[in-house]
Amino acid sequence: MAPRTCNYTLTDKKIQAAKPKAKPYPLADAGGLYVDVLTSGSKVWRYSYRIDGKRTKVTIGSYPAIGIKAARNAHEDLVSKLASGIDPARQKQLDKINAAATIAQAQTFETFSRVWFAEKMTHATARTIKQNLGWMVNDVFPVIGSIPLGEVHASDVLKLLEGMRNTPTKANNIRAIIERIYQYGAQKLLVTYNPATAMKGLIDKPPTSATSKARSPSRRLPSTTRRTCRRPPSGSRTASRPTGKSAWR
Repeated sequence: MAPRTCNYTLTDKKIQAAKPKAKPYPLADAGGLYVDVLTSGSKVWRYSYRIDGKRTKVTIGSYPAIGIKAARNAHEDLVSKLASGIDPARQKQLDKINAAATIAQAQTFETFSRVWFAEKMTHATARTIKQNLGWMVNDVFPVIGSIPLGEVHASDVLKLLEGMRNTPTKANNIRAIIERIYQYGAQKLLVTYNPATAMKGLIDKPPTSATSKARSPSRRLPSTTRRTCRRPPSGSRTASRPTGKSAWR
């Protein structure tokens, strides 16, 4: 094994003796490697370094799960990457994204949809869950359920919704569910694209009863006109009947 490039100073005894304080504080080892002692008493290995004129840090892991030897090996690797022009913190983020993408490729739309129902529909009523899951099982999963989560495209959602134009309310509800599923997938860093968003408004919503109810002709007439319609004709029997003394002349 190649010799260490840093003169490390920490020991297990020193780390274990470190007590939490009102604020987190570092126990320096060497070359930017240190143990961050948190207010909770937990201890975390971190590497602090400067790149592009800015100070930043990357977390290696918790102590004692990661011991001194393993932490120093990781530190040497990070120092080597930095010397090659690689930002360790940025590389760690990219590794997470790539790992998430791999999971998304292995996880089908149906699999993740069921995860969404289990984790995000906990406060919905049993009736709502049954209805929404029924739509997915009967209408959505047979079409796109077997496609990997990250490979469902807007064209797939378009095809699905086009086949549901005769049930516009259900089609719009299903589109909204798919959109929410992908929003959750983005929050879990599994996807970066939502195929249902562009399909919003594709299927026109059915008119409400208030706007579709036909109004009768008499209701459309002004009130003065209605009163005129109820007035008896001037030549009617009621209008010509003599009253008072004039009737006996």
